[in-house]
Amino acid sequence: MGGFVPVVFTTAVIDSGVLFTALTINYVERAHLPEAKGSALLAKTVHRELCASAHLRHAYLQLLNGVRNPLITSHVVGELQGLQTSRSKLRGEDLRFFWVHSLEFLLARNFDERLLRLMDMNDTGGMREALCAIGPADTGLISLALSAGCPLVTDDDRTLAWRARHAGVDCHLARLLIGNGTSNW
Repeated sequence: MGGFVPVVFTTAVIDSGVLFTALTINYVERAHLPEAKGSALLAKTVHRELCASAHLRHAYLQLLNGVRNPLITSHVVGELQGLQTSRSKLRGEDLRFFWVHSLEFLLARNFDERLLRLMDMNDTGGMREALCAIGPADTGLISLALSAGCPLVTDDDRTLAWRARHAGVDCHLARLLIGNGTSNW
């Protein structure tokens, strides 16, 4: 398997799915979980190809390291807890350490959280239709990418990627950026 050459973006908007995957991989690596526990957590939360390949997991983390100014919305922050609750289902000390490691990850990479008001998205040309069709979280990502003039990185090729491209956003799928464009995940 060839070496991963990280993509470097000066600025990029990061979708909640991409961020949650990276935070989960980071937690499993940093928390020094017993192998069975770490494998079980990965199996519940990330795509099977990432579970099976330490190389791909490393490349996934390097992808976010390659974004000098990563942007997220407040909606993404809200979705992270929902994803943790529905996928990883961590409780107690495990949950506490997940968030400790996640905050360290976000701070070390200078993530910039932007507040995008729902009412402002409703008033922005073209965003009202997207807001009604895909909701405030994804609409906010598209709106932020447009206003910042930067790409959007997502794992959602069914809804978000095509909607973002239709709006004129340079949208990239994480699996393609890490060199695993042949899979269907």
